[in-house]
Amino acid sequence: MEIGDRATGTTVLSEQYAKWKDKPAQVDLASMWKDLGIAAEGKNVRVTEDAPLATVRRAIMGAEASKKSSSELLPLAVFAGRARAAFKPRS
Repeated sequence: MEIGDRATGTTVLSEQYAKWKDKPAQVDLASMWKDLGIAAEGKNVRVTEDAPLATVRRAIMGAEASKKSSSELLPLAVFAGRARAAFKPRS
């Protein structure tokens, strides 16, 4: 957590860890994905640029994925950190 806090210039990761380490936390994943502009479509994921947290999603995904348009699909593995390739056009 210290490394993440130093990288972001905050203490938010350490503070959040302290709150959640001993008790489960409810996270509304469906709402989070929607706010990030991520929607599952079968075995693919569609990203949208007009989502409230699209800039955060682009930062997480990296420069290569950020260059792709919102009309393209990504393999689900991109979000599992296993693949960074194979974009295909929307049909």
